[in-house]
Amino acid sequence: MTKDIFVVGHKNPDTDSVAAAFVWSRVLNKMGVSALPAVAGEVNKETELAFQKAGVDIPELISEADSVFLVDHNEKSQMIEKVGKIVGIIDHHKLSGPVTDEPIFFRNEALGSSCSVVAKIILEKGMEIEEEEGFLLICGILSDTLKFNSPTTTEEDKEFAMELADILGIDIDDLADELFEAKSDFSGMSLRDIIEADYKDFKMGGKKVGIGVCETVSTNYFEGREDEIIKEIKEIKKEKKADHLFFGVIDIIDKNTLLFCADPDDLKVSAESFGVPKRTNPQILEGVASRKKQIVPPLSKNLEN
Repeated sequence: MTKDIFVVGHKNPDTDSVAAAFVWSRVLNKMGVSALPAVAGEVNKETELAFQKAGVDIPELISEADSVFLVDHNEKSQMIEKVGKIVGIIDHHKLSGPVTDEPIFFRNEALGSSCSVVAKIILEKGMEIEEEEGFLLICGILSDTLKFNSPTTTEEDKEFAMELADILGIDIDDLADELFEAKSDFSGMSLRDIIEADYKDFKMGGKKVGIGVCETVSTNYFEGREDEIIKEIKEIKKEKKADHLFFGVIDIIDKNTLLFCADPDDLKVSAESFGVPKRTNPQILEGVASRKKQIVPPLSKNLEN
């Protein structure tokens, strides 16, 4: 292990977490802190596209580090396997994070993406943003806010993305179309790969709850495969020893979610949490397009009561 600080996002990394880690490591280096960007898992096709277009390499894959700066997460279950010391956190999720031995840099804001938080800090410090850094920040914001269509989106997210796009001469609509097309490309992926590509474990009411999501511009891939998907997530639930497990297919265009439940017990929890009839699996959650803001809170409230 190296003496450098690794800036790293959560397991099953998405574009926002990887872009934020990359840019924040650059910021730390400009401030005289030796830091390296890293990822905690294999990146998806959308992230690959973003870094390819930015002209920079995907950060190093790590599973342990002496010193880490966490971005886009603070929950222990989402961290790399072995962490020596946490020196900082930048996030935009609910707090359930680690206890540290001493004060650390901590910034958590209710913005639509971690890249927005990073962009805000950079602007506050009056630091210059390199072209590739700005491009990746835009990609992270567009990805996590679903091009400003997610309920997590704030006016600040829009302002940061539009300002950076104007400076770099980027067409937001064209870039978002490219990113979402890559996000929806399932070629070469097994059903298990798709389910686990954006999977996170949560603690709710003392129970381990697994929630995987897949954001796509078309749900055609999943139609007619309901039994196959339910069988797969039931096996994943057993392997991960989860108390409950769900898989949501989020339609980016219509902003609806098909929520697959691993078994009848999970179906009951879902129906109670979202106030929908307990008749079909998957359950149709109309107007739901965010795991963080619209899926996790109702489940957590139900299981903790």
